[in-house]
Amino acid sequence: LLSGPCMQQQPALYLQPTPPAAAAGTAGAAATSTAAGGCNVHTVNNATLNPTLQQDAAVPRAAPLLVFITANVSLGYGLRPGELGILRPVAMAGLYSVPTSVDFGMVVNQLNVTSATSAMFWESLHLENMAPGDAVSSIMAPPYSGALSLNIWPMYCNRSAPYGQQCTHVHNVTMVLASQQELDYVTFMYSMYNSPLPNLRQLTDFYRTDLKVKWLQVGTHLSYLPNGGSSSSSSSSN
Repeated sequence: LLSGPCMQQQPALYLQPTPPAAAAGTAGAAATSTAAGGCNVHTVNNATLNPTLQQDAAVPRAAPLLVFITANVSLGYGLRPGELGILRPVAMAGLYSVPTSVDFGMVVNQLNVTSATSAMFWESLHLENMAPGDAVSSIMAPPYSGALSLNIWPMYCNRSAPYGQQCTHVHNVTMVLASQQELDYVTFMYSMYNSPLPNLRQLTDFYRTDLKVKWLQVGTHLSYLPNGGSSSSSSSSN
């Protein structure tokens, strides 16, 4: 349903655009089969992730781009702010069988998700080396706090968009936080959000009213890693 006219060629390419029947066997078919945005499903590794996003995510389309990440990748080192323009909905999905990580390299604002047709969906991934937001992030940060790395500041986007038009969505995602203090804060606030006591839930109403969070869950395996930060496994819709 997402892929449109794609055909399988080889594992490294996975699904590529299918050339029109009338143009089969011609030079035009080869050009059509590799046209930017022609296929909406790709599998990527560390070498092909950025080129795939630069070619296919930068095409302004309503059709979502589904990117299967088959190995640990970097999405930060060497990237400048705003270098990756996202002009359509993009779903980044990791493997269910083994942990698949995205290393942001403490870089922020490299994903420009400010287009009216763009959004990022993170599914079944470990997000690592996330830095707090900077002065550029703060332009579009409210009502989110730039001091918390879990707000995924590699994405530069309108955080105050109305519900249903949010620029970022996460599901079944493990976030490696910067400190024990941030992990403690997340654990405390998320537990109040889901508390059966109305007076405690009321203290986190801003998640629903200001942050437009519809539901929020945290996994049971919260841990502090002395040599690698804090790990929070979370699943949320916002």
